[in-house]
Amino acid sequence: VTWNPGMTLVDAISRCGWFTQLADTGHVTLIRRVGKSKTIKATVSVDAITRHAQEDILLQPADTISVDQRVF
Repeated sequence: VTWNPGMTLVDAISRCGWFTQLADTGHVTLIRRVGKSKTIKATVSVDAITRHAQEDILLQPADTISVDQRVF
């Protein structure tokens, strides 16, 4: 997905076709570059965002989103 100004985490996931049945929607990883050689990593619950229990995250250029599989 190409980043656009104002794009949020939920927007980006929606543009990718949402989640598969195996996706762990409660543990989505966002990696953001801070400075030239440092990154920060945060685990976000998209479930909480869609329930309005947490605010959606405004994405920045070069952010990376990773979704793991649920453990059965």
